[in-house]
Amino acid sequence: VGRVDWKANGVREDLWRVGLDGSDPRRMVEGPASGAAWAPDGRRFAFVAKRDGDSGRQIYLSPIDGGEPRRLGKVRTSPSSLRWAPDGSAIYFLADGPDGKALAKRKREKDDMMSFETPQSRGRLWRIALADGKAEPVIEGEFEVEAYDLSADGKSILYRRAPSGLL
Repeated sequence: VGRVDWKANGVREDLWRVGLDGSDPRRMVEGPASGAAWAPDGRRFAFVAKRDGDSGRQIYLSPIDGGEPRRLGKVRTSPSSLRWAPDGSAIYFLADGPDGKALAKRKREKDDMMSFETPQSRGRLWRIALADGKAEPVIEGEFEVEAYDLSADGKSILYRRAPSGLL
């Protein structure tokens, strides 16, 4: 559910839980938050937010019965499309890869004007382990990973890719 935050000049999106029959609505996270995904055991959920001290959007875990969410590791670029591994040991997500050295240098020097179609970071599929919070790329290449899904047993990934983020 979104609400206008005039001071921040934006929309704050809260995460709510409600029964399928509409009963017992309960705010789980006061925004901004997005991208909620239930853990396979149903006892917690993951979501994406930029909270105090974060330089960018990060993945957070929260118990379903309440309590303070905790950040899971630290990712360099904004994650989206969260999916839990079937065994609950990791979360998969989409995010751009880090900038290459040449592009990072250009950005530092404020020489970052490029033509619209110039490829920059490529969208990748990542995996972050709950045990240590380390994120690693799962699928990367000279293409954009645009969407994906995990098989029920967690042994295969179905994904859609495109030559660039513009297609």
